[in-house]
Amino acid sequence: MNVLVTGINARVGHALVQLLQNTHRIFGVPEEVDGLDLQIELFDCNQFESNPKMDAYIHTAGKSMDTMNYEDSLTYFEKNVGVVRRVFQCFLRSEAKAFVFLSSSKVLAGNPNRGPMDESVEPEPMGPLGESMFLAEQYLLKTAAPGKRVYVIRPGLLHGEGFMVSHNSTRLLSFIKATRLFPFGQLSMERSVLCMDNLHAVIEGLMVAKAPSGVYHVCDDQSVSLQRFRDLIATAMQKKVWIYNCNSRFSLFLIELTSLHWSKKSREILRYYLRKNYLLNNQRVLTELGWSQMPFDAEVSLLKTIKSLL
Repeated sequence: MNVLVTGINARVGHALVQLLQNTHRIFGVPEEVDGLDLQIELFDCNQFESNPKMDAYIHTAGKSMDTMNYEDSLTYFEKNVGVVRRVFQCFLRSEAKAFVFLSSSKVLAGNPNRGPMDESVEPEPMGPLGESMFLAEQYLLKTAAPGKRVYVIRPGLLHGEGFMVSHNSTRLLSFIKATRLFPFGQLSMERSVLCMDNLHAVIEGLMVAKAPSGVYHVCDDQSVSLQRFRDLIATAMQKKVWIYNCNSRFSLFLIELTSLHWSKKSREILRYYLRKNYLLNNQRVLTELGWSQMPFDAEVSLLKTIKSLL
C-alpha cells in the first residue's frame, strides 16, 4: 500500500513510519526537511496532482503536548484543527479509502474516575489540547464522504523507544534517576498507556479489516498506576528507590512549586489531573479486529521505553 504519514518530524510520526515502512511504501509530509533521517519519499501537498496515488492517509501532525498553557490556545487550534482540515481536503480529492487521525484522550478529560471509558462516554474536553482535538474530530466525522473510511484514534499515554508523550512522566523519571527518591508515596492515580507497537498493529488492522468509521479508544490491555511506574523505573535502574510517604496535600504542594510560571487556570487543571484516574476501554477496537487482547504486553513495553530513556 502507498501510505501518506504527516508529522514525520515529531516523535510519534517518526516512530510510526519506522514500523510501517517494513510493509508499505511510505510518503511523508514533514514540517521541515532539515535534519530528517528517514529514508522515505516526500509528499508535496502543494503539487497534489503530481504525487503518486495514495491508499491511506495517517495524520499525526499537530500539537500533542498538554502544557495547559491557555495563553497558547491559538497555536493549538491552528495546528490541530486548521492543519487537519487542509490534509483531509487533500484526502477527499484523492483515491485513498482510509484516513487515520491520531487524536487525544484529553478529549475526555472531564470524565475521569468513572472506570475505563468506552466510546459511548460523552466528551468533556479540557484545556486547549482537548478542545482543539475535539473540534478536529467533529470536523472529520461530519465531513467524511461515502466510500471513505475515517478512524479517529484516542490513544492512552503514548510511549516508544526514547520518548514518552507526557511531560509529567518524563520529569518524574528524571527526578527518580537523579535522586533515587519517590516523594509521592500516598498520591494514587492510574493511567491507560499505549506502546507504539500496539498503535502500529491497530492502525494496520483497521486498514486491512476495513473496519467501520468512527472513534476508537486504543490502549494497552493493562493500565499502570503511579506506584507501578515507580517500580518499573527502579527495575530499569537496578537500584532501590526510596519512597517518601508525604501526604497528598504536601505532594501537590511540591508539584505546585514546579509550575509557578503557569497561569492560575493551568495549575488548577494540573491539580485536577493529579487526583484522578484516567482509564480507557479498548474493547471496541479488539472486537472490530477480532482480537482477544493486544499483541504487546503493557508492562514489558513500558519497561523497554524506560530503559531507553535512562
